[in-house]
Amino acid sequence: MELSHLPDIKVCITGGYLSGGWFAVVGDMAQRNTSEIFVDKVFIGVDGIHPEHGLTTNYPDQAAIHRSMMKQARQRIVVADHRKIGVLGSSLIWPAREIDTLVTDKATPDEAIASFTERKIAVLRA
Repeated sequence: MELSHLPDIKVCITGGYLSGGWFAVVGDMAQRNTSEIFVDKVFIGVDGIHPEHGLTTNYPDQAAIHRSMMKQARQRIVVADHRKIGVLGSSLIWPAREIDTLVTDKATPDEAIASFTERKIAVLRA
């Protein structure tokens, strides 16, 4: 909603069902629509990111939408704070080796991000 006020940003609404209090859109319509568009960048929030097991969530419906969006993006950016690094959720979203950037917080220790930087994944601490 914040981005909708910026003149150079186009916000695409996929349709589908609104899930939970976090404004996630899920369902067949959302999955079909996300598979038909191409985007420059996708930002994905996760419940867990593990260097070998990948990006995960505890919500299978959202995993499907996230996968569809990741397939269509030129640049894949994952957002995960220090509590989610090395954690596994119940549903796989995407292999970690296929992301471009990991955005995390300053509380994330160097050891937690070392395996990502070794794989040439850019890590930004904010």
